[in-house]
Amino acid sequence: VGEHYLFGCHQDDGGVLVITQQADASFTSKKLTYPDARRTSVLVSHPARGDMAVGQYGAYPDYNGLVRVDPALDAIPAEAVVELPANQCGFAFERAQGDQIVVLTEDGTLHLFNPDDWRLLGSLQVTEPFACFGDAPAPSLAVGSHVAYVSLPASGEILEIDLATIQVARTFAVAGQPSSLALFGWYGSLRGAAVAHRAGLAERRADRPQRPRRAHGLAAFRAAARTQPAHPGPRGRGRRDDP
Repeated sequence: VGEHYLFGCHQDDGGVLVITQQADASFTSKKLTYPDARRTSVLVSHPARGDMAVGQYGAYPDYNGLVRVDPALDAIPAEAVVELPANQCGFAFERAQGDQIVVLTEDGTLHLFNPDDWRLLGSLQVTEPFACFGDAPAPSLAVGSHVAYVSLPASGEILEIDLATIQVARTFAVAGQPSSLALFGWYGSLRGAAVAHRAGLAERRADRPQRPRRAHGLAAFRAAARTQPAHPGPRGRGRRDDP
């Protein structure tokens, strides 16, 4: 977060460790105490938000809250915590602006928050209740620019949620039981990308100076044989072009 490195530490007497790199390349550290006996262990940040990180918040194994961490403070205030209706199973900043936090909870609901004041912007039921860490494959969340994706292993589908309307924009039927998701930020047509790639290669090849083609294999051997002078063969036997 900016020039700060944050680490979630033990609950009760623990806190968030903040290590700050100074202008002279030295490091300083401090501890931000928790407002209660819970803790965070997973923190996420956004390049546009140098003023905060957001972490899950709870006491193992129940993490049914989120916490906003401001590295400029000396303690985490109680109002930096928002309670969730169930354990969280994934959360992330909206990728484009970093002004929203998307979280998926075990009751099958997707929530959208403003992290500055934890104002709830909307919720959407996306699946039936499930266990984040059960034996069966569990839904998961990936967040992009203005969209979020939720995998549904039970139905073999992936939902695309428009964060502007907090509604399902598209549903993708896939094989198997999709669970973990990773979003790479590619939104164009893969076929179109392949065509463009081939066109770019052809254009670069056309710009290269053309080199004379060289003969290979049998053709090269015959060409070399035609240019060699005649020499007598072993034991007085000449080549086919001898008199």
